[in-house]
Amino acid sequence: MVFRVGNPVFSPDGKRIAYRAKQRERWFAVTDDRAGPEFDRIGSPVFSPDGQHLTYWAKQDKREFIVLDDQKGPAFDGVGFPIFGPDTSKVAYRAREGNQWFVVRGDERGPHDDIGYYTLPESGRGSDIVDVVFSPDGRQLAYAARRGQQWFIVRDGRSGPAFEHVGLPVFGPDGRQLAYRARRNDREFIQSGEHQGPEFDFVGAPVFNPDGRDIAYWARQGKTEFIMHPVPAPPVLNSDRSRQPCTDPAAGRGSCARCHARAFP
Repeated sequence: MVFRVGNPVFSPDGKRIAYRAKQRERWFAVTDDRAGPEFDRIGSPVFSPDGQHLTYWAKQDKREFIVLDDQKGPAFDGVGFPIFGPDTSKVAYRAREGNQWFVVRGDERGPHDDIGYYTLPESGRGSDIVDVVFSPDGRQLAYAARRGQQWFIVRDGRSGPAFEHVGLPVFGPDGRQLAYRARRNDREFIQSGEHQGPEFDFVGAPVFNPDGRDIAYWARQGKTEFIMHPVPAPPVLNSDRSRQPCTDPAAGRGSCARCHARAFP
């Protein structure tokens, strides 16, 4: 008898379904009504983009590892959440032995004190953790890492400039550009390559437009919130904080009488 089950997940093509279940203090994944190997604990199952493979985090005898298609991977003191790359039969994830973290992806294992993206706490923009990120074409891998008190972005094994903290790395549509939020001296900004954007109290994650030529992001200075965008007339935000463009025709590029935010020149 199964005593507990987790939320089900469908494969991208909708042809398969998987979920985790617990019986007699042992956890296992159920895929298409077939039970997998049992462990002390497991995470939520994840299908590959083509729906042919399934992976999840697992723990046994105080050691953690990734299970791919019912096959247990190497065990470590700790591992992060797995993600599929361009080769859907392989996954990438962070792992820890002792105090050293590294990314497991083929032969790449660059030691750092910590790996992963942690939301900047003062901005109050959530608490998501993303360990590693693939570029849209799947050829590049990026992640946030820490050595000592300094955080930086690692892109295909190469470390970028160091900051007090960094956010989630975001690839442009063609995979050539990479941008992320960063903090130095309690000021936040968007970093893209070696270019640093203007500083604010807080900034949000950057987004690329479809052709990859422009970046937009949320920012706050004092009590004013606005959208930064490299077009001549960026949108003004409504006072209901819905982040929809202001419809007041008198708003223009200056302050809007009906909005708490203003357009940033």
